Amino acid sequence: MNSISQAITADIAGGIDRKVAFIDDVFRHAFWPAKEFFYDLLKVPFSRLLTEPPRASVRQQMWKDGLLTPPSVLPLPSHEEHKWIQEYTSLSAESRLALAQYIDPECLYICYEGSPGLLSFLDEIGITYIDIRISPVRFLPDVMIAMRSNSREINAVMSLTSMSKADIESEALLLGASYRHYDRYRTPINAAQTETIYFVGQTATDASIIVGQSYFRIENALSVLREKLSGHDVIYLRHPSADIDHIRREAGILAAVSRSFEISQANSYDILCSDMPATFLGISSGLLQEAAFFGKRSVSLLPPVCPLFLPEEAEDIEPGYYQITFDTFLDERYWNAIFQLMPLGWRDSARTMRPNQLRELHDVWWGYAPHKARPNDFTRAQTRDLRAHVGHLHTMNQFLLSVVSSEASHADDVSDIFGGRSWRWRGGAEVCFQAGGLLIKNRLPAGHWRKLNGRSDALMLVWEETGSVELVEIDAQQVSLKCRSPNGDDFVATSF
Repeated sequence: MNSISQAITADIAGGIDRKVAFIDDVFRHAFWPAKEFFYDLLKVPFSRLLTEPPRASVRQQMWKDGLLTPPSVLPLPSHEEHKWIQEYTSLSAESRLALAQYIDPECLYICYEGSPGLLSFLDEIGITYIDIRISPVRFLPDVMIAMRSNSREINAVMSLTSMSKADIESEALLLGASYRHYDRYRTPINAAQTETIYFVGQTATDASIIVGQSYFRIENALSVLREKLSGHDVIYLRHPSADIDHIRREAGILAAVSRSFEISQANSYDILCSDMPATFLGISSGLLQEAAFFGKRSVSLLPPVCPLFLPEEAEDIEPGYYQITFDTFLDERYWNAIFQLMPLGWRDSARTMRPNQLRELHDVWWGYAPHKARPNDFTRAQTRDLRAHVGHLHTMNQFLLSVVSSEASHADDVSDIFGGRSWRWRGGAEVCFQAGGLLIKNRLPAGHWRKLNGRSDALMLVWEETGSVELVEIDAQQVSLKCRSPNGDDFVATSF
């Protein structure tokens, strides 16, 4: 492996005359706050190192000139961002011309999740960049940053700092030992248990599943799925942010090609850490990359968008993204080393990470928080009275619900007066009622509805996230719902 001697350590040399700017896929409006968030974070080390502050992102400059979707439009996923999808692998001449006006060839550009098309364009015009993204390894004490440059010299510096495979595996062993100690007291080990196949779901519009100019779907891999799933029991781990239509489409195909099929809401880290033998299959997911650290097998239908650089396995310094702790990412000594092209003098370690810094700042917990938040003797002692009170309220709530309403069975369809349309809820949310008691909010499962005893014009709603209940009654004209809740937050919902 080629390397720069680690004997040389970069000293901080403030007042560096290096121009730095930010650029990303400006034609994708969705999730732009996440990108600007990281640019704001980097102002911390840059303010101490650079003679002039980094420039505003290309997105902000184009907003100022009125050339992009304005920031007043909510940055939510949209099926209408065709331009970005079509140019994901190769920018059009029009886009290149638009971006070129804002690119300074003397700047080092920091990109957040740059697409292959954007990064290729920067390569072609001779721009040095560093692409950053959240690492797919998300079970360490904090989330890491994955980084990679088109400069071999910069990559050489980052490769000497990147966390080792052995360090990541050690954290997986600790996490697994803790969980198994907890789980073995509650779940008997079945020595004859056969291996379970888990299909890891993905959202319908994730960048990791773009192939060509469209999104890859599991129906595009039917032959592979039949080969790997026929005669097997399959458990589907749906993506928590996937919309209901996408979940149904994936679930329907998986059920058709497997021996038995079920949808699970189990925590992925519980499964990775358990004694249970398991194989993970999916289109593309960070979970498929994490599985190997726990000794679990995984199969990805597409190559990962963020391949890991692991020093022990790399024959060269450039086949993947370097895994950098958040502390190091914000350390001016690290960026000084990059600017000066000199080694930092240490390799990152999970044992020195301050827990949950980036998770809290960015509010990105995913499955880690519920996995780590298992009750233990300490928390049970702290919350004993509170848990008893909550348990009493829950029992009373369930009893009252059973007295005044009945649970919908899988065969029960919602009546015509409620179903077949969507309702405008608080804050503009879209709510609809589906067969089997399923309650949908903004196209995601959000709870269940119950039939109110003796009435056909009213339903009880039970919201999964909050555990709250509401009574909804339809008006005589069947065009609006009067919604009442125990806290007095009453309102009227109208149909879309």
